[in-house]
Amino acid sequence: MPATYQVEAFDVELFSKALERFPEIARDVILETMKESIVYLVGRIQVVTPINTGTLRDSIDGRVEELAAMGSVGGAIRGIAEAGAEYALPVELGLPSGHWVPIDPLKRWAHLVLGDENAAYAVRWHIHEHGTDGYGMFAYGWRDAHPWIVRRFDRALSQLAERIVEAT
Repeated sequence: MPATYQVEAFDVELFSKALERFPEIARDVILETMKESIVYLVGRIQVVTPINTGTLRDSIDGRVEELAAMGSVGGAIRGIAEAGAEYALPVELGLPSGHWVPIDPLKRWAHLVLGDENAAYAVRWHIHEHGTDGYGMFAYGWRDAHPWIVRRFDRALSQLAERIVEAT
């Protein structure tokens, strides 16, 4: 099961009231804010992801989804940061002992980091015997990005109010 971090970074009630009266304005402001926030978050995660030449860092990306309307008013907008590399979750959370990690990604890592592809077999054995600690790049990236994202949503709230005033 993937790890999930979910935090409310803005006044949901205030946004909901604006959404009821001016759904198109609220949608535009929130969508743009979410896009900027996801781009920023992905950048913060990538900075703390191990091995800048590996596929893990390159596989981290973000997207914004507009969910179907729930009830009579609007819908929801969700930002997602994720990694496409199959070994991202074990790197994030760690592994208990007793797991054999796939050798091919480990060979690439051993070649890039240790300069010896064959060292991957010893590393694999060590992981099997002792497990690994999680690196937590998504957790670190979120902690780093969170204050900026909160400020950006606070600014969005002001933009939303300005645009609503202009519309009335």
